[in-house]
Amino acid sequence: MLRLPFNLGRNGAALAAGLVAVLSLALIALVWMSIQQRPTPAPKPAPAPSPILPPAQDPALDRAALIAMAASAASAYGAGAPPPDQSGMVGQAFQVAIGFDCAGADLTASRDPRLKRVKLTARLQNWSKTSLVKGLAPAVYDQVEGFWLPRPWIRPEACRTTPLPVLAAASAVDGLTAGPRGKDASTPDAPPASPPPRQTLGLASFFAPGSSRVPQRGGKPYETVQKLTPELEAADNADLSMVVIGRIGQATEGRPVVCWSETPERRPVCLIAVEIDRVEFRLAGVEKPIAEWRR
Repeated sequence: MLRLPFNLGRNGAALAAGLVAVLSLALIALVWMSIQQRPTPAPKPAPAPSPILPPAQDPALDRAALIAMAASAASAYGAGAPPPDQSGMVGQAFQVAIGFDCAGADLTASRDPRLKRVKLTARLQNWSKTSLVKGLAPAVYDQVEGFWLPRPWIRPEACRTTPLPVLAAASAVDGLTAGPRGKDASTPDAPPASPPPRQTLGLASFFAPGSSRVPQRGGKPYETVQKLTPELEAADNADLSMVVIGRIGQATEGRPVVCWSETPERRPVCLIAVEIDRVEFRLAGVEKPIAEWRR
């Protein structure tokens, strides 16, 4: 033990203890300052939040998909089989374009060069009193209206107006299908007049008794009169189309497609139940519709 050559006494001991305490505090302060002077490590960047993706939606059904729906229902009807279960299609979005060059009198474009105007008209069909709709018991509807989908044997939306190619063996085919000839078999028969097209596929809105009158047209056509712009003046019917946008509905018992035919030898007429949200008149190559109607 270290002994001092002199006796500090009580006061000296107290002074020494205070000096030790001061030195300890100074040492603690130095250590604390050295810690504080160290560079603070940069905080790690927080991970980017995962983007919230909207729920995946099925693409809108196009013309080909609608035709496939109807073909499946028509096949079952013609074969006398139960209708296919297509209830999963109810509520799905659809979008289909119908060309003015394909729809005959249902879609017309009347130009008036003198007044520099063009009137575009889409006429609705009324199927309310047809055998097809009347046979949907127990379902009862006040109004069933919509549009024919022309040429349902063609899946693309483009409408062909050019003559079909003639087969090399066309004369042999004609011999099989032609009726009896007169005495002079060398005299060719006059070509028969083309019968009016028999429509077999429609997009129909079914309105039950007491349903809202807002979406019902009551036979009123979609019609607009527009200024005859250079684009409209140069366009022909092949450049004009009506676009129908909406969702698949149900006609009866959860079925979106109903079919009927008067005889087994004829292709059934089918109606696809739809809820129409929007109808547009469009000109090819122009993004903005010429006219539109929203429900």
